[in-house]
Amino acid sequence: AAAHPGFEPKWTSVAFRPYILNPELEGRPPVPKIKHLEEKLGKPFSEMRSVVQLQETGKEFGLHYRYAPEDLASGTVDSHRLLRYVDTDGGVEAAFAYRRALMKAFNEEGKALS
Repeated sequence: AAAHPGFEPKWTSVAFRPYILNPELEGRPPVPKIKHLEEKLGKPFSEMRSVVQLQETGKEFGLHYRYAPEDLASGTVDSHRLLRYVDTDGGVEAAFAYRRALMKAFNEEGKALS
């Protein structure tokens, strides 16, 4: 079954490549996602065409990228530590489910990952 309704992948496996999403936020409390993007990219959110492009392209694949005023951004090192534990102790399927939960929490629900 497809991970998202209407999306049929053209590949047979997925390789996740974890990376530190916001290293500048490590060790700090979560901050508003939009404000953080504005500071990081140096322009108003309304001028970030890449965000609109990401949202539109994501919809084609059943992915929803949310940018609401109350959404949060944070460091991700703790999430990576937990992923390593889940991957080692729970196996491939548990790690995949955890990755999907992280992506949904951040991209669709606006939650911090720290």
